[in-house]
Order: sequence, then C-alpha cells, then structure tokens
Amino acid sequence: LQIYERTLGPAHPRAAAVLGNLGDSLLSMAQPRKAREYTQRAADIFRAAYGPSHPDVAMALTNLVATDLALGEPRRALGLAREALASAEASMEATNPILAYHLTSLGGALVACEQFDLAIAPLERALRLRQSPNDPAMLAEPELLLARALWGARRDRPRAVAVAEQARDRMASAPAD
Repeated sequence: LQIYERTLGPAHPRAAAVLGNLGDSLLSMAQPRKAREYTQRAADIFRAAYGPSHPDVAMALTNLVATDLALGEPRRALGLAREALASAEASMEATNPILAYHLTSLGGALVACEQFDLAIAPLERALRLRQSPNDPAMLAEPELLLARALWGARRDRPRAVAVAEQARDRMASAPAD
C-alpha cells in the first residue's frame, strides 16, 4: 500500500484496490472495525476517481455492506446495498452475472433488517443470474438467504425448506478450499 501511495498518490484507484483487498482480508480475519476503515477509504477513492456509477464503486460499497452486517449495523448496510446495486446497474448490462453479487448483498441486508418480503425479489434475480454449471456452490449463499426470506415472510414455507436443503446439498458437494 505504501508503495502505491508514494508512487501513484494516496487517492489513486490502484491504492484503493489494495485498500479494498486489505479490508476483505481483515473481515475474513474477524476484524470488521479495521476492515471498515480500509474499505471505506477504498470506496471514497473509487467514488472520487470514477463517480457514483462504476463497477469498482459498486464492489467497494458491497464490501462495506458485509462489513456493516458483521458489525451489527444492518440499517447502514441496507443503505449501502441499495447504493451499490444502483451503481452496478448503471454501469453493467442487466444480465451481467456480477450483478448477482450485489443483489445477494441487498437481499442479505434486507433479511438482516427483517424486511423478508422485500428480500425475495432481489434474491430470486440473483439466483437467475448465477445459474452457472462452472460453480454451483455460488448459488448456496443466495439460496440460504432466499430460504430465510421465504420463511420470515411466511410465504411458502415448504419452498423455503426445499431451497435451504438444496443449498446444504450444494455446500456438502463443493470442494474444500
């Protein structure tokens, strides 16, 4: 990070990419407060460099959503998830599978806020976009969230159970990292 900041400047998108990676690593090491600091800096740099509608802005904001959920801040996460999805949709084709990441994030924030009815549509859309024979395990996260949303909304509990079982089976058959 220091090399990028000295060479390119502290507000360069490459420095932001490093900050984002550090934030992701810190979050995976259960350090969400420190992760938020790095990820917020990355998002701010990307916004300043690219404006509000860019894939890097969307990704940094979605990473902030995960951090805020880990910090127990679902309402803040929900606002960021909506902003991230708007940024992604403005900068990508509607069928781009990367949108599934942002839709899953929004669905997760809605579930965390107990807005189960509202979570169903983005999670179903994420699943449609993620239908890939290359990595079926990528479906497990939105499936589990969809199952929680369906159950919480008291919409279709048999479907909620079936979707949760499908996600469990996917994870059980996925190769270990």
